Amino acid sequence: MAPQCLDSSWPESPPGLVDGKFGHLPAQEGARRRLTSRPQALVGECMKEQCGDVQLEPQECPEEVVEGLQPGAFKNNYFFNFQILTDGDLPKSTDSLDANHLQKLIQLLESTDDPLIQEQILVTLSNSAAFSDNQDIIRNLDGLSVIGKMVSDSIPKVKEKALNALNNLSMNVKNQEELKEYIVHVCREIESSPLDSELQLAGLRLLTNMSVTNNYHPMMTHSIPYFFHLLSEGNERTQIQVLKVLVNLSANPAMTRHLLGSQAPSLLSLFDNCINKDVLLRALVFVTNLNKNMKNARGAIIQDQYNEDSIFSVLFGDSTQYAQKLASLLHHPDTEVKEQVIKIITQQ
Repeated sequence: MAPQCLDSSWPESPPGLVDGKFGHLPAQEGARRRLTSRPQALVGECMKEQCGDVQLEPQECPEEVVEGLQPGAFKNNYFFNFQILTDGDLPKSTDSLDANHLQKLIQLLESTDDPLIQEQILVTLSNSAAFSDNQDIIRNLDGLSVIGKMVSDSIPKVKEKALNALNNLSMNVKNQEELKEYIVHVCREIESSPLDSELQLAGLRLLTNMSVTNNYHPMMTHSIPYFFHLLSEGNERTQIQVLKVLVNLSANPAMTRHLLGSQAPSLLSLFDNCINKDVLLRALVFVTNLNKNMKNARGAIIQDQYNEDSIFSVLFGDSTQYAQKLASLLHHPDTEVKEQVIKIITQQ
C-alpha cells in the first residue's frame, strides 16, 4: 500500500472525474493521471484534487471560482484610462475568454506599471485559469513567464495575485514543467512574508499543487525546516496549508530522511482532541506516511543520525508521550481521526 495523500471530494464532479474521500488513492500516480487537461469550470466550492491536496484556489473569494470579471476591474473602456481594450473586446464571463482576449490581457499586464491594473488583470487571468483550455492557451501565449515576473514585484498584493494565478495554472502537467523554475523563489517569498499573511498562504497553495508529484520535491528540501516553523507558529489556516505540503512530501520515500531530520519538538502538541480536525487529521496522515516509509526502508534509517529534537526522536525515540497522545486520540469523536490513529498504532 502506497503512502497516502489527503484529498477532498469534488463539490460536483465534471464528466469523467471521480469523487473521493480521505486517504485511499495511490499517492503520486493518482495525482499524475489527474493533472491533465480536463473540464474545470465550477462555480461554488473550490475545486480540489483527489490526491495530495491539490486544489484550485480562486481569487478574491476563497471558496468559489468567480463567474465573470471582478467588480470594478474595468472603467473607461476597461482598465481605467487604457484604451487597448474596448467595451466590445471582452465577454462578461471568464469562461468565454478566448485566445485573443487572453493575449490582450497578457500584453497589458506586461506593459503596465500600475499595480491596481496589474492586480485586476491577474485576478481575471486567475479566474480564467479555472478552465483547462485556458491553462494551455495562457502557456502558449508565454503568459506563465509574464505572470511569473510579477512574483518578484515589490508590492505584496501584486505578488499575492500572481501566486494565486500561477496556482490555478499549475493544475496542468505541461504548465508545471515551466513553473518549476519559480519554486525556489516562492519558497523564499514564503519565508520572508509576514506570518499568516495572504501572501504567505498564496505561496503555500502553489507549493501544494507543485508537490503533488515527486518531480519537484528536491527543490523544496531547504525550506522543510521553515515549514515546521510555520506549523509551530502559524494560525490554523497556515497550519492546514503547510500540512498539505508536508503530507505531499511525506508521500515520497526519498524525502523521508529530510523530514525525519527536521526539528519539530512541538509536533506532538497537535495530537490533541481539542485541535482543529483539519489540522489533526493531516498531521496524523503525515505521520502515517513516515511510518510506512520507515518500514519500507528496512533498517536503512539509523537512529544515531538524528538529534533529540528531530521528528525521528519525537516519533520513534523512547518517548512515552507520543504513545499516550495516540491512546487519547482513540477517544476522539470523529471517526476519520480514530481510523487514522488505528492505522498508526497497527504500523508500529
